[in-house]
Amino acid sequence: MNWLAVFLGGGTGSVLRYLLSGLIPLSSAGLPLATLAANLTASFLLGILSFAAGRLFSQDHFRLFFTAGLCGGFSTFSTFSAELYRMWQSGAYALSLLYVMFSLCGSVFAFAAGTVVVRMIR
Repeated sequence: MNWLAVFLGGGTGSVLRYLLSGLIPLSSAGLPLATLAANLTASFLLGILSFAAGRLFSQDHFRLFFTAGLCGGFSTFSTFSAELYRMWQSGAYALSLLYVMFSLCGSVFAFAAGTVVVRMIR
């Protein structure tokens, strides 16, 4: 049952990421804002869910649907990598570095912010 929960959550997250990419265009400088938004949002949700899962979900398959499935399908390291490679190949070195910093540091910060939200609610 757990594998089915991850499968369904991953599909849902992937569709949501696809829809988000149609709503958020590239920045005027060429920064892929949709991927950045998806990764930051997924990290924030995962931070919340990681610390609140015991209280929110009584069964593992619900926790796995949202964490490994939904957050995993919504975030996208492969798209981040491809976009970063294209920026680097086009000579946008400063923008590439900015994208790496926003993506990595921002995702860790978003995860931490999610854990803070859960602790404040307790």
